[in-house]
Amino acid sequence: MNEDSVPIGSEYEVVRCVFCMTGYEQQVADLINESQAARAIFPIQIKRIRNRRTWQEMSVPLLPSYVFVYSGAELRAADLTKVQNVIRVLSYGDDPEGTLYGADRTFADLLWARGGKVGVLKAMRVGERVEIVDGLFKALRGRVVAMDKRKQVAKVELDIVGSLKNIWLSFDYLKEGQSG
Repeated sequence: MNEDSVPIGSEYEVVRCVFCMTGYEQQVADLINESQAARAIFPIQIKRIRNRRTWQEMSVPLLPSYVFVYSGAELRAADLTKVQNVIRVLSYGDDPEGTLYGADRTFADLLWARGGKVGVLKAMRVGERVEIVDGLFKALRGRVVAMDKRKQVAKVELDIVGSLKNIWLSFDYLKEGQSG
């Protein structure tokens, strides 16, 4: 395999995204990992929930029904559809194998580098806009479209696997000149 064919930060030649039944994401990832034909991650986010008078952090699905699968070229998309609770392999239409590329591949590789876990993002007012100043969503140019400072959540718009997704994420609001 040519080193140039694999993006920096990725040790796998092919990355796909499978769509599965909601609530079965971890089971699908576990079944794929147990097969040893590929590695799979179910992305989760750390979300702050207010319980009585204190904030607690808990893990919740980042993208419900989505599991990212990392493999060599020998694994076919049809093999993944045989996994229990997988509905289909997402594809762009011109690639029946569903191989991710471009921003989608970058997103999947960044998820892989973080072990599938997205922490609390950091946001800061820059002029008239609020911008993400660190983390996965800054690298992918996620756009803050709404904020609720009281609940400490921001609605981030991101183009993932060919469609715009709005994801509510917990955030720390930094003052100008403050760093994470």
